[in-house]
Order: sequence, then C-alpha cells, then structure tokens
Amino acid sequence: ADHANHLRVFSEKLRIESTETAIHKLAVELQTLTGADVCIGMIPSGNDPTSAQLVWGTANPEELANLRECLRTVNPVAFAMEEVHGYQALALPLRGQKLCLGAALLRIPTGHPMTSAVNVTAQALCDQTGLHIERTIVEENARQANEEAKSQKLRNTLLAAISHDYRTPLANILGAASSLIGQSDRLSREQARSLAKTIVDEVERLSTMTDNTLQLARLDADGVQLTKDWESMEELIGSAAARTRSRYPDVRLALRIEPHLPLLRCDAQLIRQLLDNLIDNAVKYGGSQQTVEIVARNLESNLLLSVGDRGPGIPAPLRE
Repeated sequence: ADHANHLRVFSEKLRIESTETAIHKLAVELQTLTGADVCIGMIPSGNDPTSAQLVWGTANPEELANLRECLRTVNPVAFAMEEVHGYQALALPLRGQKLCLGAALLRIPTGHPMTSAVNVTAQALCDQTGLHIERTIVEENARQANEEAKSQKLRNTLLAAISHDYRTPLANILGAASSLIGQSDRLSREQARSLAKTIVDEVERLSTMTDNTLQLARLDADGVQLTKDWESMEELIGSAAARTRSRYPDVRLALRIEPHLPLLRCDAQLIRQLLDNLIDNAVKYGGSQQTVEIVARNLESNLLLSVGDRGPGIPAPLRE
C-alpha cells in the first residue's frame, strides 16, 4: 500500500514538470523515502554513458564511475564505501521505455540498510522519472518536427509566390526591351520613352521585391538582431510619404499624425520597409486614383500606425 501510494503521489507531482524540476522532485522524494544522501547524473547526448554529468548533488570520482556503470548496464549497482567514507552506496537507473537517460546514487549510512520494499519503491520512483523525462523529450521532438514541417510548408508557399511575382516584371522588361531593339526604327519618341519608363518601373519593382526577400531571409535566420534606436515617427512617415509621391504622383496622401508623439524604439529600416509595403499594397489593390490615409496616434503604452485605402477590400467569403 505504501509503495502504491508513493507512486501515485509522485506521479501527480511529475505531471506537468520540466526535466529539471522532475529531477529535483525525485531527489527530494528519494531522500525522504530512504534517508540517504542523493546525487543524480544525466547523459547530455542521450546515448553515451561515459558523458554523464551530475545535475543534482556532488560525487567523488569513484561514485561517478559507478553511476556511469549503472547507466551502461541499465541495472542497479551496489558498492561499499564503509572503509573510507563510512557508508554504502546504491546507483539506480532512470529507465524509460527505450532510453536510460540518467541514474540516481544513494549514499546509505552504515547501520541503516534499505529494506527490499524500500529498494523496490526507490527504483520505481526512478523509473517513473525516467519515463517522464523520455516522454518530455519525445513531445519536444514532435513539437520541433511539427514546427519544422510548418516552416517548410510556409517556405515552399513563399517561394512559389515569389517566383510568380518575379515572372510578371521580368516578362514586362523583356517585352519592352525586345520592342526597343526590334522596332526602334518604327517607334516614335513618345513610344520609346514609354517603353523605357516601363523598364525602369519594373526594375524598381524587382529591386523592392528583392530587398523584401533578402530582408525576410535575414529576419528568418537564427540569432537575428534588430538595430534599434529612438526614432521620430513623424520623420519616418514623412520620408515614406516623400517616396510615395515620387513613385505614385497621382495618389493623394492623407497624413493624420497626432502631435507630440513619443519617440519609438525600433529598427528604422524595417519600419520604413513596412510603410513602403503597406502603401504599395494600398495603391496596388485600391487603385492609383484614390486617397491613401496614414494614421499615427498614441494609445497610452502603444503606438497605432495604420495605412488605409478605399479599395474594394477582401471579398466577404474569403475574409475568414
């Protein structure tokens, strides 16, 4: 009954714990159950017992060697230390279904031997912890695999979209350049100017798309660091408005910027790119003969930045 109760209570304690907390709880439980001093070693790589390192308590070289032997054989190891240290020691493996990732070493004072029932319960507690750690690792691996699959799917979708978007300006450039070469003697000055402008516009479009793609690749990389500084939102919006007027002279801009906005700690290059992309999107889908509204206002601890157009919007059936 005591054995079953120990396992039940300990199982409740382990239910949602991390590996580090589970090891801590096991050490406390073993100390309470046996009265022994406890140290615990784990295999960092998960498959090489000789690489086992202590994660709880301390151990001398001989104890550490016996703990590693326990991990190698995946069986309890008992050894006597009375002559030098005045205690016996018992190493118990933390066994999962497929892996043994750690072992607990119990220093048992001479004259206080563990009963067979306590020994069985102590091993069961170690195995319960081993199963919990193994399950945690499996769940983490499954989560990472799922995230990688989602990331790969997103990457493939993105590449397909980018490839599609690149074909249009390239086709326009090729068509305009071919006309200039093959029909130069039959083109009027105005027609030649129009074709040349098409090439320039499409090259600028390609340049923007390339910048966005490179920026996306940079932001998707591990360990990316943003270059943040205190920036004026008025200046960032003003420079975006100037670029818009240069690119889209027919578009009317309505700037609604709340006075005395606080400085914003941000990566200015990314904010400029964000504004350019939103404005380009508004012009593309809202039409050049319309008003694009840029709003910036203070919402206490946040700043609202909005780019709006008066285009048709997303069709109702597709919004969700």
